[in-house]
Amino acid sequence: MFPFCSVKLAGSPVLSTTVSDEGVLQGGTANWIAWGRHVRPFFRPAPVLTYLNGALAAGYTPMPGGAKRERVAKSKPGAATRVTLKVNAGRVDGVDALVDRVWKTLKRERRRQNCPFIDLFAFVLDPDSFGRTIENIFHVTFLVKERRAVLDFTGPGLPKVAPLDESGHDANGQPCPTQQLLLTLTWQDYDDLCRIYRLKKAVIDRPTDESSL
Repeated sequence: MFPFCSVKLAGSPVLSTTVSDEGVLQGGTANWIAWGRHVRPFFRPAPVLTYLNGALAAGYTPMPGGAKRERVAKSKPGAATRVTLKVNAGRVDGVDALVDRVWKTLKRERRRQNCPFIDLFAFVLDPDSFGRTIENIFHVTFLVKERRAVLDFTGPGLPKVAPLDESGHDANGQPCPTQQLLLTLTWQDYDDLCRIYRLKKAVIDRPTDESSL
């Protein structure tokens, strides 16, 4: 026989139980608790997690850092502006030569038609190239801004243009006010104008060697 065990539960009187030689618990349901406490010293405690892959490291392992990025210095706002000005300055001579060519063509075309103003779109339109048409409009805007050409919106129909002399005066010697040409031309507009005017050749001829400008 195992020694006599006395068990006291919370809120219950002291319970007594005995265990026979065969290990059979004698007593009521509450004596199962006493049996567990009696045999607990004979069992090993729960094993730790050393059998998985060694003991878990409790210390801090620093993560390997990635390669440091080199800091790229930001350009100053004025730097990009200076580069743009240099590029534009290198094209001034070429643009001026093209603008002068358009101005001379405008004077020649007015003399040929023998009229104060000529049709603006008939002058700038290139039936073979939409891009050339845009360039011609761009050059005419320079002439208008520099008072080397004047626009007329008073008459019926589409706007008209006429050349001015070097001093900004018209054919009658009258000074002309400064104007500004703002014109938006889409591909659909260009296609419609080509069908309306039915031009076979552009009035403004391109130089044979544009690289020389």
